[in-house]
Amino acid sequence: MAPKQKATPAQRRAVCKLMDAGCTYKDCAEIVFGSRRFYGRVERILAQRKRLRAMPEEEFWKQFAAETAKLEAMAPPAPVSRNA
Repeated sequence: MAPKQKATPAQRRAVCKLMDAGCTYKDCAEIVFGSRRFYGRVERILAQRKRLRAMPEEEFWKQFAAETAKLEAMAPPAPVSRNA
């Protein structure tokens, strides 16, 4: 079983956007996670992005589908309408 992710999908996207804009690891960590000491998270997010970009397209989409399924399983159930 894979370890629990410490960053939300939104935080991961923010890291990628900031780094693409030229932000340093420590500045990015402070902006996204609230402290410069979390720069290791930024490094790991970027390493994963690099691995994903390097894999064949078919493998990428398999992993994307698996990650999406995990996130959907964690989502709370949709509210039930009582006005039906």
